[in-house]
Amino acid sequence: MKTVTLNTAVQNLPELIKQTLNNQEETIIATNDGAVVMVDQKEWNNMLEHIHILKDKRGMRAILETIEEDAADNFISQNIEEVAHELQTVHT
Repeated sequence: MKTVTLNTAVQNLPELIKQTLNNQEETIIATNDGAVVMVDQKEWNNMLEHIHILKDKRGMRAILETIEEDAADNFISQNIEEVAHELQTVHT
């Protein structure tokens, strides 16, 4: 993770954006009032999706049950269609 001042960010914004995208690494822009983080949009969307999943109590319960079943060697093999149907059933 790279940290730069606001002045440096303003002077080098195109290069900072390029580095952030190419290195798949966040860039922190620090100011006297606080800091912001510049991140690749794909990574940002991924983080938001993870947050959404973690907030979904029913979805998390299903994930935890699957982990528990796997740990107990009771894991049932399913194809993608079966998993999709099960997820639809859980969310309705």
